[in-house]
Amino acid sequence: MVGLLAGLLAQAGEKDRAEQLTATLRGMVLDGMIVYHMICSEIDAAIDSYERGILLHQPFAAQFASVGFFKPLRSSPRWPKLARMMNLPGTA
Repeated sequence: MVGLLAGLLAQAGEKDRAEQLTATLRGMVLDGMIVYHMICSEIDAAIDSYERGILLHQPFAAQFASVGFFKPLRSSPRWPKLARMMNLPGTA
């Protein structure tokens, strides 16, 4: 939820408060950073965090794969690589 709040603050123009919150997430809470980047429309940064989560075998990676909010990630040309990394159907 911290990533969500930080993203909303960034969108509202409260960049300093958003940065304070994301500082608590960096390097630890990848799913929070993915949400933050999604809200800020930073698709490549979100995919970078998602890929790190997959490599670390984080459970959220499989859970987030079909969430509607993450459609921009699935539309990225980088998504097929992530799908293959998770062994999703139709990606062999």
